[in-house]
Amino acid sequence: MGPFTDRHSGAAHCGPGPAASDLGLEAARQALADAGLTPESLDLIIVATASPDMVFPATACIIQGKLGAVNAGAFDLTAVCSGFSYALTTGMQAIAAGQAERVLVVAAEKFSGLLDWHDRSTAVLMGDGSGAVVLTSDAPRGKSSLVCWALTAPVSSSFAFRLAGRRNRQRMPQLIKVCIS
Repeated sequence: MGPFTDRHSGAAHCGPGPAASDLGLEAARQALADAGLTPESLDLIIVATASPDMVFPATACIIQGKLGAVNAGAFDLTAVCSGFSYALTTGMQAIAAGQAERVLVVAAEKFSGLLDWHDRSTAVLMGDGSGAVVLTSDAPRGKSSLVCWALTAPVSSSFAFRLAGRRNRQRMPQLIKVCIS
């Protein structure tokens, strides 16, 4: 990390290390153990991440495969800081709509490889980590249920934090050609 980050945050630079799916897998296993459920009992896996292992397959699909969650659908949701909140409400809505009974919600980020650790305006705010929760349709009402939710996003052309996306426009036709052939 940069000198400022080292002195003021106590954080350690993670470097290459584990990918977002590795971090998320560990959290997913712990959440399943805490819930007393097996991967096979899951109906859906939602992973909130802005730092996926790769463009495709989805990080959720990688976690699904490593868990052996053979009966679960899986997808990523990208909303950066609010990602877990959006993933949690999406999972709750899948249960409320009767589309799923057990949903694994994982938040996993691997920002250490994307940031400039000498830029103290962002390096101390972003990091690597994960967390997970299992939502079930049979949770006791009023004890562990979310009663309501409201998701909003500011309408603005000016954002406090930005990380430029990768520009793959030149490479995309070549990638598609390789995938099709």
